[in-house]
Amino acid sequence: PGWGETGFPIVSLVGAPILITLVPLVTCLFAIRKDWLRAGALAFSTVGGAAIGTALKYVFHRGRPVYAGEFITRHTWSFPSGHSLNSMVAYGMLYVLLAERIGSRARRRLICAAAVLVIVLVGVSRVYLAGHYPSDVMAGWLSGGAWPLWCLPGDDFAPPRVARGDTV
Repeated sequence: PGWGETGFPIVSLVGAPILITLVPLVTCLFAIRKDWLRAGALAFSTVGGAAIGTALKYVFHRGRPVYAGEFITRHTWSFPSGHSLNSMVAYGMLYVLLAERIGSRARRRLICAAAVLVIVLVGVSRVYLAGHYPSDVMAGWLSGGAWPLWCLPGDDFAPPRVARGDTV
């Protein structure tokens, strides 16, 4: 339908160009607050996730679907979906890093639901726009979900956080 060809390219932007702006902005906000742990965790996880996605693309060398050229102007390999992987890493890490600062369980759930919705919509947009096969998106989500899980245990070795009263 026409709404898909209009709406999904915009949704797809949330998985790449908007992330390229959002992650450095939030990292700088953490740094301004001298929250070096969160700034470093966000930067490390997103840069590492992008590097893993690029490496996996060159390992698998999977071509894109036949009609991908209609919406994709720059040629890169298809597997895994970089938009899906990077969305999972960035929005997942943003949720984790922000949720621990939010005192309200209802607000944490709302933010979690929003992050999941964005991640799913970005993946669906990539398949809808014929830029990826569904397996590319699934691989992006799986590898994008595994990387932050590997990064987060380092948080256990960090100095204790500010008192519980530090909520948003």
